[in-house]
Formats: sequence, structure tokens, C-alpha cells
Amino acid sequence: MIEWCNQNQGFISALLTLVTILLAVIAIVVSISTARKPFKKKLLLSTSLTLGMVTSPYVGNSPTPIGYSISASNIGNRVVNITYLGFAVKIDGRLQRVYALDRDLGGKGVIQATETRDVQFLADELIQGFSKIDQRTKVFACVEDSEGKVVQRSAGAVGILLRNITR
Repeated sequence: MIEWCNQNQGFISALLTLVTILLAVIAIVVSISTARKPFKKKLLLSTSLTLGMVTSPYVGNSPTPIGYSISASNIGNRVVNITYLGFAVKIDGRLQRVYALDRDLGGKGVIQATETRDVQFLADELIQGFSKIDQRTKVFACVEDSEGKVVQRSAGAVGILLRNITR
């Protein structure tokens, strides 16, 4: 083996050069990804059916749907400024936001790392807003930040949401 290496010095040099270049590329990729970590921006969306307790002499205490709650949590490492948090429906391939007509939903503003923002859609608002939309239309929980990045998560179809809040 030693004799072969002495006779093929060019091959061994080329092989060592390729290994050195490969290690340098790996080191550069690792340092760039490490440098970007403090500036990572990521939002996590969740939806939940909000229930309230109704007390009645006939049924006792029974949970009644009040509406839907949408939460956006900042799980990144930097501050995010939210411009919209709520539901959106996909009509003709375009995402269209759902607003409450008589009140401000809130949910806007700056979210620090590990903070959460919530928006509450009441059952009456959803019934009134979704009543004229096809029951198979897809509904998404949607958040948009000031940089224009939109994060969406499926919340089901209009018919499913309406059935859940009219029980």
C-alpha cells in the first residue's frame, strides 16, 4: 500500500483536495444555518370550538356552542406584526377574508416570541356570514403579517363549521 501511494502521489493529492473542499462546504452551510436561527419567523395556527355552559331547569348544565376561536402563536425567534387574524374562505381559487361587520375582531399587532393572539368569531356572526356560501366551500384559519406572509390552516368546510355551532 505504501509503495502504491508513493507511485500515485497525484491521485492521493486530488483525493485529499476533494475531501478538503467537501468539508469546507459543509462548514459554510452549518455556519449560515446557525447565523439565521435568531431571525427565524414562524407562526402556529389553531382553531377550536368555544363552548359556554347554559343552566336550565329542564336540561341542567349543558355545553352550548358560542362560536369559534382562532389562535396564532409565535413559535419563532423574532417579533412578528400581525395585520389579519381570522377565517378565510377559498372561492374561485382565491382566499377571501371573513370580517365581522359590527365589531373589530382584534388579533392585530405585535407578537413577541412565545406569545399568542386570539380572535373569537361568535356563532351568530358565522351563521350570518356563511349562510349564503356553498356548504362545500373550504374554510381556513388565516394569519397575515406586515411583510405579506400568509399562513393558513384548514378548518374544514362551511357546512361542517355551521353544523358544529348549531348543535
